[in-house]
Amino acid sequence: MLGAVRISSDTLTPLIESIASKYGVDPALIKGVVQQESAWDVNASRYEAHLNDSSWGLMQVLLKTAKWILGNDKLTISDLVNPQINVEAGTKYIASLLAKYGGNVRDAIASYNAGSPRKNKDGTYVNQAYVDSVYRNYMMYRTMGFPITPQTAAIGIGTLAAAVAVGLVVMRAKWKRSNIGLP
Repeated sequence: MLGAVRISSDTLTPLIESIASKYGVDPALIKGVVQQESAWDVNASRYEAHLNDSSWGLMQVLLKTAKWILGNDKLTISDLVNPQINVEAGTKYIASLLAKYGGNVRDAIASYNAGSPRKNKDGTYVNQAYVDSVYRNYMMYRTMGFPITPQTAAIGIGTLAAAVAVGLVVMRAKWKRSNIGLP
């Protein structure tokens, strides 16, 4: 394989938006995964010791996963470093995980990385740092102006509602301290 070949997110935006739209996934989520998995390095690869296999390309897709999700047993590792094929395989896989977990983005992220959204006794994911990182990336790319899809609208509304609720609680506490009083 060649050395690192980084492509800007802006360069890949049309490709990601097209494929994400095809599978009903928020393009910001795909960008969040790409940022975490490869930092936009088309030739990225990582040996997965626990699987005795390697993941490839922008979305770090295993060859056997790509063959299964795309229904193409003739795919090769060289195919997986092609951004079109890699993003298609990774996005279709994420779409299947979102469907499997009822649209729960965090469960889908956890599963993309660990095979399932396994949790510790305290309720955190076994791969919590990964989930948090991808989710932060996802929120960053959403904030940068990506459209909200029906699958992600509930997340934004929930976040907004929580922020408003916290703001109202803080305002109420300040008003009570200033003797303005509220009903």
